[in-house]
Amino acid sequence: MRKKVRAEKQEDADNYNRSTKPQLTVTDRVVTLNANTQGAGDKGVTADMDIFVPANTALVITSSRGDVTVAGMAANVEVNHHRGEVSVNDQTGNIVLNLDGSAARLTHVKGDASISGKANEVDVEDVDGTLHLNGEFQESVRLVRISKTVTFHSSRTDMEFSRLDGRLDLDSSDLRADSLVGPMRLTTRSKDVSLEV
Repeated sequence: MRKKVRAEKQEDADNYNRSTKPQLTVTDRVVTLNANTQGAGDKGVTADMDIFVPANTALVITSSRGDVTVAGMAANVEVNHHRGEVSVNDQTGNIVLNLDGSAARLTHVKGDASISGKANEVDVEDVDGTLHLNGEFQESVRLVRISKTVTFHSSRTDMEFSRLDGRLDLDSSDLRADSLVGPMRLTTRSKDVSLEV
């Protein structure tokens, strides 16, 4: 773990450091790790943590700032994230992302994926299962090779189709897709639409 503590005096920094030690609790078969950066109140404490667990461990991650990276897991992963970027790759199992002002990157997922909330840039590539996007997407959405049903719902666009063999790009003014497999349902407003077989 790498921790950064902001203080005017060394004595204050030492106190903030002591009061923000990570907390580990075990209940039955659930292990909870709390970075405890709020242990010093509103003082400026940030922590970078590298956590290694067996690949078949189901994860629930809640983070209020910064970046979260999950790689090589073989169980379900849920990430609740506020402000930053979530990156998941080489995942066997389902993924659920609940975002609030975050970006998301998913690559090589052998399971279903769901992204909801308020997201910035979303980039999803090579999903063997279904993909569900539900919320407000502030910047761009890029989808590449989704093997099963794709559903997308926002205040401006509602669509569903059976599979994506190529690529789909969506931003505030354009929707472009190639090698999209129907049947397809699309309702949108204020967008230029270009679809290719």
